[in-house]
Amino acid sequence: MIIRDNCLIFLFVKYRVHTAMVFLFSHYFIFKIGFAVLLQAEKSLKTATKCAKNIFTMTV
Repeated sequence: MIIRDNCLIFLFVKYRVHTAMVFLFSHYFIFKIGFAVLLQAEKSLKTATKCAKNIFTMTV
């Protein structure tokens, strides 16, 4: 009986750790992708601003 109870506790803990790891890794990758997209958007915005300033100074 004690062995069976310990086995059930072990399986429960293993399941909870696995669930937590899946949760953390999935959110980590979502964060990484979001951060990469944000950096790319920032670069594009800087380039667009620089081009707009150049065009504005040419027309004035």
